[in-house]
Amino acid sequence: MARLIAGEERDNPRILKAAERVAQVSVSMIRIRHIRTTYFDIMFRNLKVIDFALEMLGKGLARLDRYERRALSGHRTAIRALNEECAALQNHTTEKLDDL
Repeated sequence: MARLIAGEERDNPRILKAAERVAQVSVSMIRIRHIRTTYFDIMFRNLKVIDFALEMLGKGLARLDRYERRALSGHRTAIRALNEECAALQNHTTEKLDDL
């Protein structure tokens, strides 16, 4: 690679040495760019997984919210019914006391 970079001056030791340094740095740049591309590929794949996970989490949380609203409504209804039974019992007790 250094000889290609040096071109017609490849027989000149100083030019060849400088061309070797350029070749070494070029190889390093190629490696770095390859690693960076690999990192971005991995990150992109992970982002897809994270995006999917967040979507599933969102759907799950929406379901839980619906279930919680239903349970809360049922809870209120049950408390109302209990209060009505207690009131009816209290009225019934009061009526019995009035009969005495």
